[in-house]
Amino acid sequence: MKRIILILCFFLFVQIGFSQSDINDTSIYDYVEVMPQFMGGESELNQFLFSNYKTKDVNCYVTYIILNFVIEKDGSITNKIVEIEDNYIHILENEVFAECRQAWIDSSMQLLNQMPNWKPGMQNGKLVRVRYRIPVHLDYK
Repeated sequence: MKRIILILCFFLFVQIGFSQSDINDTSIYDYVEVMPQFMGGESELNQFLFSNYKTKDVNCYVTYIILNFVIEKDGSITNKIVEIEDNYIHILENEVFAECRQAWIDSSMQLLNQMPNWKPGMQNGKLVRVRYRIPVHLDYK
């Protein structure tokens, strides 16, 4: 009888351990079975990006920016990082390079802060955190 109770207790603790690890899973995935989706799809994402991108009044422009972030299990956006390589920054008239870069980073972060929640990603039927990267090509002619 003690052996049966011991075995039942073991299975109970194992189940509790697995359920807690799923709840507290902080892993960030790059690719999952069901990738996160912007509400309304890719065309709505493009519309959101290009209708909300604004910069300070600076005498420079950037032609390529990469927006990096994590889409959480609840669809919110965290871990926001903006990448701008120097060769994509074009200075006009007496602008300071560092100020130009910072103005575009600030505007990109403002855009990410305005972004609505996404439909979160899923792996093995469970909501998971997913790293997402959006390359943004800006054309100034």
